Amino acid sequence: MKKRLLVLSILLCVSPLCLFAVNFGFVTEQGGDYSSAEDLNYAGTYLPWVSWTHPGKRLEIYVSGRFSIEYKERRESQWLFIPEAGRLEAVWRPINNLTVEIGRQGYHDGAGLVAQGLFDGLSLSYRFGKHRLGAGAYYTGLLFSRAAGITMTPPDLAEYNDTDHYFAPKRVLGSLQYEIAGFLSGRASLHAGALAQFDLRDGDALHSQYGILKFNLAPVPRLNLELAGVAGLSGLPDETLFGAAASGGFVWTTPSKYGDRLGFFIRWGSGSEGGLDAFSPITSQGHGRVFSPDLGGAASARLSYELRITRTFFFNMEAAYFIRTDTETFKDKEMELDPDSASLHLGPEFFASVRFMPLSDLSFNAGAGVFLPCSWGPWDNRDPRWKVQAALVLSL
Repeated sequence: MKKRLLVLSILLCVSPLCLFAVNFGFVTEQGGDYSSAEDLNYAGTYLPWVSWTHPGKRLEIYVSGRFSIEYKERRESQWLFIPEAGRLEAVWRPINNLTVEIGRQGYHDGAGLVAQGLFDGLSLSYRFGKHRLGAGAYYTGLLFSRAAGITMTPPDLAEYNDTDHYFAPKRVLGSLQYEIAGFLSGRASLHAGALAQFDLRDGDALHSQYGILKFNLAPVPRLNLELAGVAGLSGLPDETLFGAAASGGFVWTTPSKYGDRLGFFIRWGSGSEGGLDAFSPITSQGHGRVFSPDLGGAASARLSYELRITRTFFFNMEAAYFIRTDTETFKDKEMELDPDSASLHLGPEFFASVRFMPLSDLSFNAGAGVFLPCSWGPWDNRDPRWKVQAALVLSL
């Protein structure tokens, strides 16, 4: 009798799980680069995952882990093994058009200029017709510091660069979004949002709020235009700072056999001039491939062309030019700047890459590029900077 009760109890516990469709897999990425600045670097990441989906798709659960092995030639501790919790998320659809997400989930602001990555929290999304309303609340203090990329203050940056410090700065984020898609005869969409972060650090805490707008338009077939802007307020104990950022450009898909793509984009972040302060995003937002200044205090224009030679082989070429938007904000990690120079020109960057995808779950990428410090710019040292890199991605 006792054995029967034990078996029945086990069946009752296990039976709810049997109602779910289960998928699982494994993704690994092996990559490295060699550059004029960092010498030799290697990073290997391993991502096992499993998901459960209820037959009615009202409930989905996704769990993943992330394990990284890093090697940096110039770092004191050259080899690092970094375990992380990956995406740990439950998605619930209690009624049609309403989605509730809880756990570690992906988030990015509508403009792509303020915050992006995985965050712990709760989010809601409700769709009605062409409209969508969304809201979310998130916490950053349990994330891995370098994966989160939060470097808003000098203490944040010190913790980011400290390999012995694991957790990201303790901040709470709140977001609101409104989207409308398919207006102007189905050719346009608009995103409006608000994002705020509150610093829980003791001492000189930095709080900030952002207003976000993004507009997309497809005026003719194969051509997509976008324009985005962000206004940000940052609050210190004794002052309030106002910064802004913007981006815009187009992607044109050619009528060629495989649909080659031509793109042009501009990104701009305010500096401490013209009545503005330096723009301060929540997560690091770099500009370039070889030379990657922070968004605040710099601007770039980038032209790219992706040539699809076959269904499995792609070739991409990029050319970019960088300027600084004031003479105080921009700092370079590798060399000192001439403090007496008023020049805003930083220089051009050129990058080329190839991508080979023989299978949908296997890809190989390789690229190389060079940045040429402008001869009339603020540089003390005008030696070219270069980087070569390669990566292999396998999904099982």
